Amino acid sequence: MIARAARDQYQLERVLFVPAYLPPHKSGQKALTAPQHRYRMVELAIQDDSQFEISDFELNSGNVSYTYETLQHFRHHYPEGTRLFFILGADSLKTFSTWHKAEGIKKLAHLLIAPRVGLSKKELNQNDVSWIDMPVVNISSTDVRKLIRKKSDVSEEIVPEPVKNYVRDNDLYLNG
Repeated sequence: MIARAARDQYQLERVLFVPAYLPPHKSGQKALTAPQHRYRMVELAIQDDSQFEISDFELNSGNVSYTYETLQHFRHHYPEGTRLFFILGADSLKTFSTWHKAEGIKKLAHLLIAPRVGLSKKELNQNDVSWIDMPVVNISSTDVRKLIRKKSDVSEEIVPEPVKNYVRDNDLYLNG
């Protein structure tokens, strides 16, 4: 939903999804879902939208994934003059200043911010970002995994049917 809203509002030519091998904020935590599963779920989720693409750049690194390095890679990958955007939730913007080379990220890409419950534009007070005009989605990936674990129904809008089938067929998120 966020990617579609950003694409439509900012007339983005394409939206590139880049699953992390190991996000820095998750290193040291209990085991994440295997990278190949996360990649396949993204692939299934975006398969019906020709403007959505997936990259295995971070997965191929086999290491902690830093946004700054990824954006540097894509800055060199796309033709000169291509404008890069980085889409993130307002909850991530709240801690963005602690990210690895945060100011460098802002030099490489313009930040597009999705609204999150309890976080207002005024509270976050960021003038150098753009906000995605969309309804606030009050569910997190943690919430989705909990619903799956409880075998509760998750709407097609939140988790597309091919992804639900993949999760079921691979027994993902049943423990923890």
